[in-house]
Amino acid sequence: MRKIFSLSVILLVAFATLLPVAVTAAEPTTYTIPLGQDDPDLIPDDREGRRSLTRPVMCVITPEGIQSSIDSADIIAYELWDESEMCLISTSDELEFVTVLYTLGGNLALRIVTEDHIYIGFLSI
Repeated sequence: MRKIFSLSVILLVAFATLLPVAVTAAEPTTYTIPLGQDDPDLIPDDREGRRSLTRPVMCVITPEGIQSSIDSADIIAYELWDESEMCLISTSDELEFVTVLYTLGGNLALRIVTEDHIYIGFLSI
């Protein structure tokens, strides 16, 4: 009985050392967020009919930076807001914004502020 137990342990250790161990770092998450436009100076249109909604701007956030069709020269600030509508960060530095984003968790509102528009999107981390 003791021989069978010893043999089982030796075989178990041998198989465990021979099998490759997969150790990989977790890939950082990429966030794809549709951003809607909010024009702070929008004047209501009193004409009859409906106004069509603007097409969302897609924003892709990776640890390396932000990609969108918004010209980066037009961006005044990148902002993150939490569910209680408290501003967590407001910065003009894209890399600082991305660094802070990847340290946070929860439901967040992303705002990209330009002179003409505020682009707003939501994400859950």
